[in-house]
Amino acid sequence: MVDEIGVRVLRALQEDGRASWTQIAQMAGVPPSTAYRRGTALIENGDVRVAVLPTTEVHPKTARIYELLVQCRRGTQRSVAARLAARTDTRWVAVVTGQFDVAAEIVIPRGEDVAAVLLDDIQGDEDMMATQTALVLQSQAVANDWQHPLRPFNPAAEDGREPHQCEESHLAEADRAILSLLRDDGRRSYASIAAELEMNETTVRRRCTDLLRLGCATVITLVQPHLLGYEQEVQIRLDVLPQQLEAAVQTLARQPGVHYLATTFGAMSLVCEIRLKSHHDLYDFVRDVVSQVPGVTKMIAEVDLVVFKRAFVLCPWADSKPAPITALVEPADVAVAALQP
Repeated sequence: MVDEIGVRVLRALQEDGRASWTQIAQMAGVPPSTAYRRGTALIENGDVRVAVLPTTEVHPKTARIYELLVQCRRGTQRSVAARLAARTDTRWVAVVTGQFDVAAEIVIPRGEDVAAVLLDDIQGDEDMMATQTALVLQSQAVANDWQHPLRPFNPAAEDGREPHQCEESHLAEADRAILSLLRDDGRRSYASIAAELEMNETTVRRRCTDLLRLGCATVITLVQPHLLGYEQEVQIRLDVLPQQLEAAVQTLARQPGVHYLATTFGAMSLVCEIRLKSHHDLYDFVRDVVSQVPGVTKMIAEVDLVVFKRAFVLCPWADSKPAPITALVEPADVAVAALQP
């Protein structure tokens, strides 16, 4: 966990991961040398990663999203998760507790053979013992108490202008080449990009600035959650009566700690990702929040042990030594009656 100055630097990086260290210092209210020293150390230690991706990839309009749950051979959970994370079509991948060992979200473009991807391709992995899939009907990022790393930085939206609706056709070959380099290092300088692509630095700067200004590119800053004091990352799956589903979503969307909500067409109808600071907070959330969600008939919970990928970006800390486990929450499969106060 970082101190208050570190938190302010992290917040600034999440606001705009490509801002200069002078701009980061201004946003964080610290000297430029402090912003540079703290920010560089966080990035080099693998606690923070900045990437720039095409907005159409981060927020696909026509693709279908499937949730994939995998049971693995003993001892292969990390390797299975790493292979899934290496795929370009996975948006989120984590090793989790519970009946399944690995959870992932896969984005399949409209028109592509879903069976070929989910059955022939993915299940060809010999370390996968069993899988369960569900179609994601609607999803939304929620950030009530910690700025969400999926939030796109779009200056047009920031100053009140109507955000540009980007299409695949808007990106020229040069734009794609620039973004391919910024995917791995979102803070890479215009000069180094120009040198590698043998382009004029002014041209690279103009193209990159236009992509971000129009919202055709999205800056993503991933932060190791425990740096901000969040020790519990949990997926709560709820089975909700159809007539109460929208009310359940609205109830959860207002709750501190909730980061992501998705309605699914599968074994469970609602998935809620939460990040909390302790297992005591998690207990309170189940007791005080889940018990009040309308229409719930069943709950299953999973703890995220290691998150390998988020927002199409590999998490640099997934390959590092696991952080000490501060609390273990067993998966739950309980009836609503057990949740009532």
